[in-house]
Amino acid sequence: MASAVGKTGAWCLALRSSRFATMASLAALFTGVAAHAAKVTVLTSFPSEVVSVYKKAYEASAPGVDVEVVSKSSSDLVATLKKMPTGQRPDVVWASDPGAFAAMAHQGLLSPAAELRNTSIPTRIGSFPMNGPDNLYFGQALSGYGLMWNRDYLRQNGLRTPFSWADLARPVYFNHVAMSSPLRSGTTHLTVDVILQAEGWDAGWTQLLFIAANCAAISPKSGDVPTLVKEGKSGVGLVVDFFGLSAKASGAPVTFAYPERTAVLPASIAMVAGSKAPREGERFIKFALSTPGQELLFEKAISRMPASPYAAASLKVPSDFPNVYAVARKTPVKFDLALYEERRELVAALFERTITRAHAELRQAVDALIKAERIQEKAPTAENAERIRQARELIGKPVVPFADYATQRKRDDLALAGTEAVAHPWTVLAKLNYAQATLLVSSVGKSKPSDR
Repeated sequence: MASAVGKTGAWCLALRSSRFATMASLAALFTGVAAHAAKVTVLTSFPSEVVSVYKKAYEASAPGVDVEVVSKSSSDLVATLKKMPTGQRPDVVWASDPGAFAAMAHQGLLSPAAELRNTSIPTRIGSFPMNGPDNLYFGQALSGYGLMWNRDYLRQNGLRTPFSWADLARPVYFNHVAMSSPLRSGTTHLTVDVILQAEGWDAGWTQLLFIAANCAAISPKSGDVPTLVKEGKSGVGLVVDFFGLSAKASGAPVTFAYPERTAVLPASIAMVAGSKAPREGERFIKFALSTPGQELLFEKAISRMPASPYAAASLKVPSDFPNVYAVARKTPVKFDLALYEERRELVAALFERTITRAHAELRQAVDALIKAERIQEKAPTAENAERIRQARELIGKPVVPFADYATQRKRDDLALAGTEAVAHPWTVLAKLNYAQATLLVSSVGKSKPSDR
């Protein structure tokens, strides 16, 4: 009898243990589900300094929610989303390049969210729309394109302060400029197209060629440019405003200014179609567009312009922050997003093949030109003046002039700009132009046999 009772008790104990184990397993399962549901995944091209501030602030405002960050360059955003199956995509996409958002919207990768819109944010910044069509994306911050210089560097090298893109093409800035490639940086690509839209295709490329020649190197990443200027390794760089302002906030001896012929464009945020946790994505976007979310942009590590006007949102604006809305009102450049998008690959390919891949030859030609111009200034002759004129024309001549622009824009192989192993005719032609220019001015100042 005792044995039977013992067996029954053991059986009951085993059953109870089994129930506890089952309940524990269910609890663990539901805990896992809750943890998964309480995570928002953000796909972004923003640097870690920006994202970390928002991650910390949002997680503090929404206890139990984890912000997962997926970092990609702006040029990779579309491809990244297209590779992911519906239901497994990030919840939010957040980046500076308006062209990337236009492409994502066109390809059905974004989800409309009219209820998330902050009505205190205007519909336009200058002449440019703040938000995307059909409430597919919203302007969350503003980006202006301009010049950042190191005051100590300029003083030590006897250089005047630059105030325009054209200033950076002047011979006095040879070896003192920093710039990155539009093929590898969305913000640089926008800067390049701002110059092209401001000056026109042919004159814009001439200006870009001489600016690039004044660079000691073409930096692989846009983030390298402000670092070079901040550390005094370059005098002036072409940067988006938040790079210059954050460097200034860190105490570096730098100044940032917007040229008159610039553009102010929105950095946008959007819901991704087919995301893993859309409700969490909506909450994150709501926070980023709210007044607290807009004020985070003033953090020294970020130093970005909010999409909300200073007065309309009652933001606590640092006293030394520029009024980017005033800049947008004054600039004569009416940035054309459709034009930027339709020639995006062409511009990147031309820069890569005629500047980045021929940078040494370009710099050699401009160096020879500068030396010839100095000689000509001291002892002018008509023959040397003509040689210098021809050399300058060869250097600044775009390989694809505006007359051929429409045809070249439709080429199927432009997307291979960064991966082609063989020499492209554009590179060959550019190097030939630079070599001819170098040869033309190499004899300036040299004695002729009859002079001896």
